[in-house]
Amino acid sequence: MLNIKCNIKLAPVGVTGETVCRALANGVEGGLRKLARGGLYASSISKACITALAGMPELEPVAQLSRLKHRLKSPWGLEEVENAFNGAVERSGISRAEVEEISLPTLGLGPGGTLERKVGNFAAKLSIVGTREVELAWRDAAGKEVTKPKFPKEETAGAKSLKRLSGDIEKMLGAQRSRIDNMLGQYRLWTFANWQARYLNHPLISQLCRRLIWKFKDGEQATSGVWHNGGFVDAEGKAIGWLKAGSEVSLWHPLGVAAGAVQAWRQRLEALVVTQPFKQAHREIYLITDAELQTRTYSNRFAAHILRQHQFKALCDQGGWKYELMGTWDGGGAGATKELAGCDYRAEFWIGGADEAHAASGVTLNVATDQVRFCEPDGTVVPLVEVPALVFTEVMRDVDLFVSVCSIGNDPAWVDAGNRNGDYWQRWSFGNLSVSASTRRETLKRLVPKLKISSQCSFEERFLVVRGTLRTYKIHLGSGNIQMEPNNQYLCIVPDRKTGDGRELGKVYLPFEGDTMLSIIISKAFLLADDDKIKDVTILKQTRA
Repeated sequence: MLNIKCNIKLAPVGVTGETVCRALANGVEGGLRKLARGGLYASSISKACITALAGMPELEPVAQLSRLKHRLKSPWGLEEVENAFNGAVERSGISRAEVEEISLPTLGLGPGGTLERKVGNFAAKLSIVGTREVELAWRDAAGKEVTKPKFPKEETAGAKSLKRLSGDIEKMLGAQRSRIDNMLGQYRLWTFANWQARYLNHPLISQLCRRLIWKFKDGEQATSGVWHNGGFVDAEGKAIGWLKAGSEVSLWHPLGVAAGAVQAWRQRLEALVVTQPFKQAHREIYLITDAELQTRTYSNRFAAHILRQHQFKALCDQGGWKYELMGTWDGGGAGATKELAGCDYRAEFWIGGADEAHAASGVTLNVATDQVRFCEPDGTVVPLVEVPALVFTEVMRDVDLFVSVCSIGNDPAWVDAGNRNGDYWQRWSFGNLSVSASTRRETLKRLVPKLKISSQCSFEERFLVVRGTLRTYKIHLGSGNIQMEPNNQYLCIVPDRKTGDGRELGKVYLPFEGDTMLSIIISKAFLLADDDKIKDVTILKQTRA
C-alpha cells in the first residue's frame, strides 16, 4: 500500500479494475487540492494518476476521467484530464457520449441503488438517498441498528473500505447529475433497450433518471412520460403501454412545448410528489429578444452586472465553461467560454474587472459582465438567429445562473462592506426579476398556499410579503433581500452557510433541486412569520428599532 501525504491511497500492485481506477481518480482530486499559501498539493502525483488512467485498457478508467471532468477546478488538471479522455474516446472508436454512458460503473450497487455487505458481526447497508447523498447504515447480529459500530482491529479495513466507497459514490453521483443536466442542451436519441440498460435500470443513476420526464416515439405513436409504480405515465397520469425495445427515447425539454402542456407536467409531478434532480419541468426558456435582433451578433442581456469572481469560477467549472481567474497580472477583457456539444459553435461570455479590490494573492474579488457571443472554431462570430434554439436557450440559462447566483446584490451584508458599487447593489437587490427569478415566483405561488404560514403570506409584484407580529416584510424573489414596512427599511439577515441549502426545511416539498435561493426565501419566510420569537440579537435590533 502506497501512502502519500495528501491522503491518497493506491491499491496494492496486481489489483486491477474498477477499484484501482477509483483510487487513481481520488489521487488526482487529492493532488489538485489548493494549498492555503497558493499552489497545488501534489500536482506531480495527479499527473502520474492521470497518465495511469490514460494508459489503462478497456472502459473502466473512462468513467473516472468523465467524473473528474465534472469535479476538478484546476484549469491545468482539467486540460490534462480532457486530453486523457479524448485519447480514450479515439481508441474506443465510438462517440464521446456513448463512451461516457457505457463506461459508467455500478460501483457494486444492486437494483434500487443499494449494496449490502457483512463486516464481522455487523451487516452494512449502503443506499443512495435522493440525488447526491449516500447513507451507510449498520445493524448488529440481532438486527438492531447501530450508529457507531466497534470493530476488532482486523476488521476495521472492511469498514473503512465501505466508507471510502460511500464517498466515491457521492462523487460519481454529483458528476452524473451535471452530465445529464448538460444533456438538455444536446440532441441525444436512444433505443428503448439501450436507454433502459444505461439509464432507467442502471443501479447508480436509476433513481435520478426516474424523476425526469422522457419523450417516447414508436412509429406514429409519441408522448412524454415519467416513471411511476413500475411503469411510465403521461402528464394526465395514464399508463404508457406501447413501449418496446426499438422505441425511440430522448430527454424532454420544455422548449417548443405549449404552455398548457408544460403546466400539466408541473402539476403531474407535484401530484406524484416528485422532486426533480434539477430544473426540467420548471426550466427557463430564453428566446431572442428584439434588442438582440438589433445587435445581431451579440447579446447585452446580462451585461453590466458585478459578480463575485471566485463563486463565478466555481459555477463555470461545474457547468463545463472554461474560465481563468483575473488578477493584478491581467490587462482585463478575459472571458468564459464553452464548447457546445451537438454543434460546432463556441459560446463566449465576456468578463472584465469591476473594481480595484483584490485578495492578498492578487486575484480580483469582483468582475463585471459584458456580451454573450457565439463563434465558429476559427473565431467567426455567428449571428444569433443562426444559433439553434435549444443551444441558445441553454447557454443563456447558464449565463442567467451565473448572474443570479454570483451577483454582489445577493449579499445581504454588502451595504456594510464599504458600500462599493452601492447603486448596482440597490438596483439588483430590489429591481426587476430575471427569467429565473420569475420562474421562482411562479413556483412559490404554488408552494406557499400549502405552507402552515400561508395565511400570513401574499405576493406583490417582485416580492413575497410576510406579515409577522412586529412588522410586515417584503422578500425580493430575485436576491432574497428584505425590506420592512412601513418605510421599506432594509433588514439584513445573513443565511447560515452550513444550513443555507434549505435542508432545514424538513418536510416542505420542493419540485426541484438546485435553486438555493428558493430554499433561502422559504426559510426566511418561516423565520419572519414568527418574528416575535426571534432570538438573534442582530435581527432583533433591526426589527424592533
